[in-house]
Amino acid sequence: MLYHNEQLLLSLRLAYRARYLFCLLNPSSEPHGFLFRLDLSIGLMLHGLRYHHHSVTYLTNAVTLAEKLYGPDHLETALAHYVLARDKACRGEFREALQQQKRVIAIYKKVLGEGSNKTMEACQIYGQFTEQGVRLGKQDRSGPSWGKADRERPRTPSEPVAMKRSPAV
Repeated sequence: MLYHNEQLLLSLRLAYRARYLFCLLNPSSEPHGFLFRLDLSIGLMLHGLRYHHHSVTYLTNAVTLAEKLYGPDHLETALAHYVLARDKACRGEFREALQQQKRVIAIYKKVLGEGSNKTMEACQIYGQFTEQGVRLGKQDRSGPSWGKADRERPRTPSEPVAMKRSPAV
């Protein structure tokens, strides 16, 4: 789905409307590829706007639809798991993110092989999630120095998980 001129809010409204109309005109409970793409796109847009508590609903539905449509070992299913893992990591839910990323790695190994670039990249992301989860766990154990009342405040990560990019050659 294209996000015209990076106008996410307008694109999001149009995607919501398209999803509503699709569900209205196609009331069958059968999964459909268009609904999978819409849910994935809406989840990505909400993720981009940092509405992680809403995006997880659409991304989870996209994973469910992908598994029904394409099967558990398809690249589209891996894509849905990957996006959900990124969203979970941004929310600070690293255990769930690691489970989703493990699923991505398993699909890539089965479909593309162990030596594939996608498989190795997925393994690197898994390592990054692990590092960030350990770092977050250490911070939680040490706690802030300004008092116990602030320690119970809910944590909201402000930055998405950074991807290491290889330098351009």
